[in-house]
Amino acid sequence: MRSHKAIINYVFAAFIAQGSYFILIPIIINFLGEEALADIELFNVYANLLFQFFGLNICSAVTKYKYESKDNIDYLEFSSNIYAFGILISLFSCLFSFLIIFFQPSYWRLSTSLTALLPLAVFFLFSNFWIQNYFVTLKKVVKYRNYQILIGFCKIFSILLIVFLLDSLDPFSKILSEFLILANLSIFFIYSEKIQIKVYRFKSDIKRALKFSSPLVLYVVVNNLLNYSDQLFISNYFEKIDLAVYSLGYRVGMIILIFYVSIANYYSINFYENFENKKKNKNNTIKIIALLFVASIILIFFSSYYIEYSSQWIGYKLNLAIKINKLVIFSYFINSIFLLYSRELFYEGKTFKISFLVIICAFLNIFLNFFFLKSSGIIMAAYTTLISYSLLALLSIILMLKSNRKINSQIILFYILFVFLFYLVIS
Repeated sequence: MRSHKAIINYVFAAFIAQGSYFILIPIIINFLGEEALADIELFNVYANLLFQFFGLNICSAVTKYKYESKDNIDYLEFSSNIYAFGILISLFSCLFSFLIIFFQPSYWRLSTSLTALLPLAVFFLFSNFWIQNYFVTLKKVVKYRNYQILIGFCKIFSILLIVFLLDSLDPFSKILSEFLILANLSIFFIYSEKIQIKVYRFKSDIKRALKFSSPLVLYVVVNNLLNYSDQLFISNYFEKIDLAVYSLGYRVGMIILIFYVSIANYYSINFYENFENKKKNKNNTIKIIALLFVASIILIFFSSYYIEYSSQWIGYKLNLAIKINKLVIFSYFINSIFLLYSRELFYEGKTFKISFLVIICAFLNIFLNFFFLKSSGIIMAAYTTLISYSLLALLSIILMLKSNRKINSQIILFYILFVFLFYLVIS
């Protein structure tokens, strides 16, 4: 009963925090226009890529260190020093933004004013990721839920504040107000945990964290390129309206990833705590796949209505966005298979194998987009995403088969779900 309550809390919190953006999409399109939606989505892409690049995946050590620390005070001091490192990361991102503004490379499609806001976004993203890892690891489910709910309401409040205070709304005002509020909210939650930055152990803590996280930096950066390369290519090859159409279909399709992450917040901790209990972890994996499958079907049927309502598009643009949406839902369902089966390799420290798989599929995605996207249209980006994630899931299962021959039943289950879901997508 307690586990079900925790899962409900995680799912509810995630949908409030991330789902609030879907309430804002109709406001953005109606008050700012379709091109502004493209600018905001492109900003989010660059902000996430910078966060992953400068962040060095170091927040992942917050979770792993919990199972190695001697006591809570030791863990709190370690986690606090990781957060202090995040402040330094934000300063490095300031330098990067300055260089981009100064040199203005031709492939950089973000305006100067939005580029200047990237360090603020990097700071919030690091703080947000730190808080989530910290609360989930310590199983502070209620605090995690409250924090996520406040995130969602702050996003809505920030844009409504700008709409009623200003005669005209632009992407810069929207992003600035949102991240200023969110950054301050994250600072409040972090200091409410009474963080204890210890300068004398700062260097050793960061060194220890990087020893674990640095092998995964390449994986994290390349994985995000796999997620976002589509938008980067489209922003250079097509008009902003095309990026808006693709981004709307893509963003709504990513709801399935939100659902996976919220479930995984509970099951991942249990996975690490019961790592030796293979049977229990196997059953939990099947449960997650089943839940994701049901969620994917529901999302496929209802997301098209949301896209039509939020965009008010008709004809070709609407049909294209819905088709992209279905392919993205399918892609992230397949991606969840990789995430599930790579957990064991991650726990055992075999991070090179994880990185190698992702690099292969990311380069395949970039290759296909580079050579076929411009001639085939933006729908090709959705197909390349599906192809890449399918290969990633297949390779991860093959890798696991070599070390554990007892997952054949799960492969059969996955294959049946794959075929059925593919039928729904193409129909």
